[in-house]
Amino acid sequence: MGCSPKPAAPGGSWWPTEERLTLARDLGAADTVNVTTRSVRDWAAEHQPAGIDVVIIAVPVPEIQSEAMDILAPLGRLCLFAGWPRGTSGVPLDTNPIHYKSLVVTGTTGGAPRDYNTALKLIGSGRVDVRRIVSNVFSFADMKAAYDAAASGTALKVVIASQP
Repeated sequence: MGCSPKPAAPGGSWWPTEERLTLARDLGAADTVNVTTRSVRDWAAEHQPAGIDVVIIAVPVPEIQSEAMDILAPLGRLCLFAGWPRGTSGVPLDTNPIHYKSLVVTGTTGGAPRDYNTALKLIGSGRVDVRRIVSNVFSFADMKAAYDAAASGTALKVVIASQP
């Protein structure tokens, strides 16, 4: 699932599409959940009734972040890899699941410069092929069009390159 700088809303640019979910499965995802038709809680109850060990939330959606606490197994880990747009209040935190299930909740954004360097080397060497996830390439002169494409929800990953 992709997300955008805009606040989340049904049908908004972060919202999953069947094309994105199919691509995720084609790229190796064991399963996907289309939250427009099914709750994460229902999916987890069917597939992992004892709970999920690791959940990574990569969309700024309050309902999904709240559900994550419920679906984690005891000793589970939750990583929040999605922030909130400015002016958004976020999610109320129920600390009981953290306490009673001994959960670990953490957040992350981006990476260290050496992580980006390693990623660029892996991509440049061909060991990691990103062509299937890069949907649009723009020049610096087309920065506004690149941003519009990224925010539209129709693009998967947008690249701005000095020589497109």
